[in-house]
Amino acid sequence: MTALRERLDEIANSVTGGDRLDGARLYRESMTHARRRRASLVSVAAAAAVAAVVVVVSLVDTGGSPTIAPAPPPESVEPSDPSEVKGACPGGEQRAVFPGASVLLGCARLDDGRKVELFSHIQSGGLCLQIVGIDNRARECGNAPSEQEPPVTDAVVAQMIAQWTESAALEVYGAASADVTTVSLTYTRAGSAHRTRAELIRVTDGEALEKAAIGEPFGYFLAELPPETPITTVTAIALDRGQRLGADDFGFLHDQPRRAMISGPIR
Repeated sequence: MTALRERLDEIANSVTGGDRLDGARLYRESMTHARRRRASLVSVAAAAAVAAVVVVVSLVDTGGSPTIAPAPPPESVEPSDPSEVKGACPGGEQRAVFPGASVLLGCARLDDGRKVELFSHIQSGGLCLQIVGIDNRARECGNAPSEQEPPVTDAVVAQMIAQWTESAALEVYGAASADVTTVSLTYTRAGSAHRTRAELIRVTDGEALEKAAIGEPFGYFLAELPPETPITTVTAIALDRGQRLGADDFGFLHDQPRRAMISGPIR
């Protein structure tokens, strides 16, 4: 874990702008939040079963009412056929991704055609999940639920955010359990409630998991939201065949430096 925290410091302090950022602090806050979520979900489980989902999303803003209103319930929709992406996504392949060699875990294609890839960067003392394909820079460090200490069993866990400039899309990332098949994101913007879906990267290939030294299958999601979206209003909802398995919000990351998880350029 020491090496992983040192890597987070390197990432945070490589951000342009000259400010030194405490990557280890960001990591500790994220882990504290995850533990807090686990405790609250255990109490909720007495009334409902909880599980999780991971997805990657590209926003299509359909507008909305000028007054604040509750977001409609998530649609009971399964993800689109990922065969095209899977055919071009050799899970377990090792590549030189910034920085050093990484193992390809899975892929997804956004609505605008961009292909995003999920990598696991193996280093002494820890593991870092990287997203490549948003632009020419990597997003890191995410966490595989089974490799955290202690392992995370929540259905869905908000992990990190990224935003290159104030006018760029607000990116949100998280991890989930392997049985989640769909994630819906709700948020409030300009006084109205919105909902959008994500593309799910499900990491279930045994060879890829073994090469990455990850013990259990899981999912990972990305969403791109309008630049001015308040992070305190964003919630990820996990679904399986339309059944709600759990939810988590991103509000705890409201004061995180937006560039802290952007590194690169990638090779």
